Amino acid sequence: MFSKFTHLHIYTFCYLVLSTLVLAACTSSAASTVREGNRYATGFELQQQADSSVVLTIYSPWQPDKVMGRYTIAQPYRRICSNACTHVGYIKELAAMDELVGITDRHLVYTPLADSVADLGNSMSPNREQIVLLQPDIVLLSTYAEGDATPEQLRQLGLPIVYINEWQENHPLARAEWIRVFGVLTGRLAQADSIFQQVCAAYQQLIDRPINRSTDALSILSGQDFRGTWYVPAGKTYMGQLFKDAGYRYRYADDNRTQSIPRMTEQILRDFQNADIWVGVQANSLDELARIDEKHTWFKAYQQGQVYSFSKRTTPSGGNDFWETGAVHPERILRDLLFIQTSPLSDSLYFTQQLQ
Repeated sequence: MFSKFTHLHIYTFCYLVLSTLVLAACTSSAASTVREGNRYATGFELQQQADSSVVLTIYSPWQPDKVMGRYTIAQPYRRICSNACTHVGYIKELAAMDELVGITDRHLVYTPLADSVADLGNSMSPNREQIVLLQPDIVLLSTYAEGDATPEQLRQLGLPIVYINEWQENHPLARAEWIRVFGVLTGRLAQADSIFQQVCAAYQQLIDRPINRSTDALSILSGQDFRGTWYVPAGKTYMGQLFKDAGYRYRYADDNRTQSIPRMTEQILRDFQNADIWVGVQANSLDELARIDEKHTWFKAYQQGQVYSFSKRTTPSGGNDFWETGAVHPERILRDLLFIQTSPLSDSLYFTQQLQ
């Protein structure tokens, strides 16, 4: 993604005019780890002020009590730059696409963009001069490592930033809850809260359905070999939670780590050779998957044709709606995972397609 599931984000962006946003790149500790008002997300906090402004606090993904940034938002921002296609999913959901003026790696965005939306270049080395010329009111920045130099480089150009770390949330509904941050920034918090409540209700309805949690439940495998290493989600990761909520048997369900687990392909064969369902492959056909590595053909799921990619909604240039709409609507991902257990008809799946 941008990652291997919970990844696919891209770096970089923009900002110039920060009228009422007071940015403090704080390094102090938060008074409490409790995020009042959030149901799932732990990476941000919203606090309503007496003067109707809202204080947005962003916490470090690497040190949960550390404040990365605190911003006082007194009015909506109308010119937005971004360095990640996932941000587009939230902006689109709030009908705020007119506010997006620039984004890195534009070719990787699935959602159609207006011709006026500038391509800010590669996320790792953005066109900073163009960013300055855009004069955005706000800059949204995903960061991928503590101590990343990109934020400071942008600040030196007079481009204040707002950190967006939704990709570090491990519960699907926690990522969806970041729509509240976008709601505050665009003056659409009530709309964002309404959307999030609907998503939670739909997701919970799917969880509450009768499912088979016995040893007869289908087993699942994720990912594929990459140069001899296979990364699989631990039980407390985004995908690990989705597998649990879909009622699958998953080998690493009880592994409480929150990152993907690197494994040699030989161990994956030992653990998953007889898995019933295989998802998340980066291939367009079974033949292509076999060409990537012959060992892929040794899995039962391959032999029975039960292999799926999350690439039904893609563009020729590489955009994938899984990373945009999927961030806001995890219930659609969950529904796909449920549906392929029983009736994997391609016209009934949203993000997922069966390899032929």
